[in-house]
Amino acid sequence: MLVSSAVFRLKIRKALTTSKDVGMQTKLIARISTGTIGLAVLLLVGCSPGAPGSESARDAASYAGKAVDEAGQALNEQADAAAGKVQTAASRLDNKIDRAAGSVQQGIADATISSKVKALLIGDPLVQGKLIDVESKAGVVSLEGVVENNRARYRAVEDARAVEGVVEVVDRLTVKQ
Repeated sequence: MLVSSAVFRLKIRKALTTSKDVGMQTKLIARISTGTIGLAVLLLVGCSPGAPGSESARDAASYAGKAVDEAGQALNEQADAAAGKVQTAASRLDNKIDRAAGSVQQGIADATISSKVKALLIGDPLVQGKLIDVESKAGVVSLEGVVENNRARYRAVEDARAVEGVVEVVDRLTVKQ
């Protein structure tokens, strides 16, 4: 449980000023836990107004309150630094996810382009594209294989260029001898 220094000081002040039995010494024990650091402050003071040492008890309580403030400030700084590191790591992870998603989308687009080009080549009676391998990377389509003549070669390249998403066609076709 984290107790703020203001609450801590109020509890100490109340204990110092409200003791009903002037002759009796009261002990105040406050434990302040600050999360993972586990800092604990134990304060034992005499609380009777007018009792010997009550001024020094007030001084000790004031000093303890300042120490709690400093510890709280240090913890806030550490929490801010940790939050900054988490935010940086989250941003890096987002970038990696975006790149991976982009790669997957490009892979799907390339597979779609290759399939459309292959279907078009197979369906073209002049090309008869069963013997043509089609690959696509970032919209660049590579055609490799054997065709019957130059007209079929030219048509295969034109068929590939006609598919949406194709940015370039690399012709590695050979004409049957």
